[in-house]
Amino acid sequence: MTAKAKAPKRISINLALQGGGAQGAFTWGVLDRLSEEEAIEVEGISGTSAGALNAAAFTYGFIKGGHKGAKKELHNLWHTISEVSGALNPTQMWSPFFPNDFLGWSPVNFWMDFASQILSPYQLNPLNYCPLREVLHKTIDFEVLQNTKRKIKLFIGATNVETNRLKMFHDDEICEETLLASACLPTLFQAVKWKGHYYWDGGYMGNPVLESLIYHCVSKDIILVPINAMHHHGVPTTPKAILDRLNEITFNASLMREIRGLLRIQSLPEHLSKKNPYLNVRLHCIQNEKFMGKLDARSKYNTDWAFLLKLKKIGRASADCWIKENYQKLGKETSMDLSNWEMEEP
Repeated sequence: MTAKAKAPKRISINLALQGGGAQGAFTWGVLDRLSEEEAIEVEGISGTSAGALNAAAFTYGFIKGGHKGAKKELHNLWHTISEVSGALNPTQMWSPFFPNDFLGWSPVNFWMDFASQILSPYQLNPLNYCPLREVLHKTIDFEVLQNTKRKIKLFIGATNVETNRLKMFHDDEICEETLLASACLPTLFQAVKWKGHYYWDGGYMGNPVLESLIYHCVSKDIILVPINAMHHHGVPTTPKAILDRLNEITFNASLMREIRGLLRIQSLPEHLSKKNPYLNVRLHCIQNEKFMGKLDARSKYNTDWAFLLKLKKIGRASADCWIKENYQKLGKETSMDLSNWEMEEP
């Protein structure tokens, strides 16, 4: 920690981790760097899809070995993802030919897009094989995660297919099935059944969800780690570019609405809401729009180890930059530029 970035000796924070497939390795890098700050205590983590995997691995590792354990288990998670899914991922063979990670132009991608328009996962994958299940078997002992008295509160988001409602899994509900539910893309995998209900990726309803952290955690500092780019200059004009931008907008929409709602509540006269849990929430954000905005949406399926390590490196560098500039604001004030999240009004 540099002299310019002093903060309270011990500071409790919450983490909100966005989903985005393999691009979640950026969040791995962020968490890897934050884990080196011994003064930071994580009270709660809200995660969706890849953010949920990062949250579970971080918490499991912390139970086993504190900050060093968290770093170790995050590395284990992403290395296993690369090993397990890489051998079965048809886009992997093309990654060396696309240095800018634009896998969307590969012949395999065109075939997969065409097939998904006429066949669902129930026809293409009738046995419902999911490589992520194998990854979880190899990396996380859910008995330890559920039965150990842990300091970190976990909140995992998923979308109820039948009710159109957001479901937040927590405490002893965190298991293999609920993590699979949070990361279930309906065009690739069959809906995940849990206790009589069917779930899809949580990104459609909350990516990630802040409400659980605000209501169930004491800490008022939330560090948000977005993956999907907010801004793009110019209007996309090709079918592929339009779909890519639509993907980003869709998976940012719920988060933008939640932050706007939080800002509205905080603008109310203080005497009307002194006990309102939203009142003193301080938001922080670690992201790299310049880099992440250049990535093709199909790179979310690229689990090539070199690509994942590249994302981790960018995540670490982004977190390091944020620490140097904003760490001293933890426990004191919001460091996030909230103007980017407000509605455009006259």
